[in-house]
Amino acid sequence: MLRRNRVLMLAALTATMTLPSSAVLHAAPATEPVRAAAVAATPAPATAGAATRAFALDGTIIQPAAQCQWGDLLNIALRGGKLEVKTRPPREIATPLAARKLIDVEITNAIDKYWRLQGIAPQPPGGVAMGAGGQILVAGGVRIRIGGPVRAAPVVPAPVARRPAGGGVGSAAAADADNLDFTATAHGRARPTDGPRLGRIMVMNGSFQLRGRWLRDSKTYQIDFRSYTDKTNVTLNVREFVRGRGLVVLTMEAADLQQIRHDRPLEVRTYLEPLLTELCDGRNPLRPQAGDVYRAFALIPADYAATERVRRIVEAFDALEPAVRDAASARLNQLAGRAEVLAAARLDRTELSPEQTLRLDTFLLRNSAMKDIAAARRDRLFLIDCLEDEDSAVRAAALTALREVVGHDIDFDVDAPAEQRATDAEALESQLVAPPPPPPAPTTSATSKNSD
Repeated sequence: MLRRNRVLMLAALTATMTLPSSAVLHAAPATEPVRAAAVAATPAPATAGAATRAFALDGTIIQPAAQCQWGDLLNIALRGGKLEVKTRPPREIATPLAARKLIDVEITNAIDKYWRLQGIAPQPPGGVAMGAGGQILVAGGVRIRIGGPVRAAPVVPAPVARRPAGGGVGSAAAADADNLDFTATAHGRARPTDGPRLGRIMVMNGSFQLRGRWLRDSKTYQIDFRSYTDKTNVTLNVREFVRGRGLVVLTMEAADLQQIRHDRPLEVRTYLEPLLTELCDGRNPLRPQAGDVYRAFALIPADYAATERVRRIVEAFDALEPAVRDAASARLNQLAGRAEVLAAARLDRTELSPEQTLRLDTFLLRNSAMKDIAAARRDRLFLIDCLEDEDSAVRAAALTALREVVGHDIDFDVDAPAEQRATDAEALESQLVAPPPPPPAPTTSATSKNSD
């Protein structure tokens, strides 16, 4: 009887609760039905200017207030092996986050479409406890744990922002700040999938944390990744939950993402890359970028028109006025396509000034993920990744270099369709990249219960 009454109350609330018109940030086609268990309770997604109804998902009332994509919330790039994460949500989302309010958002290119976001108050250095793979934070009265156990930390009250004209802390002026810290948690229960999917994100004080969930073969895996504030190391931990107890399956730590990927490619490919690829709308930020491949394969010629465009901008790098030099760097960054990156890598530097050389190197590093290109040319994993590059000249150069590294011929069609190249490259990776040592047997984690 009690269960029936709760169901009737939930149905009544779902049918009567409505919201004001939503701020729809992207015009998007009707999204696919949310999980099978919620199809009957989920109304059709709102269109621009239409009222958005609240609905129930796995027993939780969701009130989507805005619609966006991951790229509107986060910009993720790998620079020299270090992960750079920048956040500047659209104003319709940033305003409540700046006021530390909860907001439900539909993220149209996420696997799990509905997320609850909350802003985090600025934290002074040392104001939050940092532990090995874990952290405890009190934000808006919600206690959150990500990763392993940590020491207790004092809760620092959020500073009161100066009230701008026409608004308070949650005004547009407060929402315009760069790198707004927030947490995001997916609505709904985890369900069996063919790979890890995002469950939680936290961006705070420059630290970036991901939590993934994966139900496979009747087992629940929790994946925790963290890139630390000072960018000196990254951690990746995987736990298997059995009857509420976390069993450590994998613990990895390295100086940067490139090292961790080089040392344990299979684990990174299995557990971490699917999460980052979803956040980057299908683009894997760990794969070689234009600056990497064109510096690695020096015989690929540059386009003449692109070279002239880059040369004219580089001339302005030697201007007397710092503002002119900075404007030229900004113009090159805006212009940057693969043709311009290739031209910058091939530009003759014999007559360039130190200022011009420095700014040109900075531009190339902005479009590179690798630290050591000489080592990358001998790295089998790097060369196999290059076999999937969009430039056929890069693929051909990578195949030649890979044959030299392994010392024998390799059958690979560099002109095959992209899907076929991806399949063949994966097969080559399993053959030519040494498998990592087997992980240790699961052990009982110090954190015995899932912190969710």
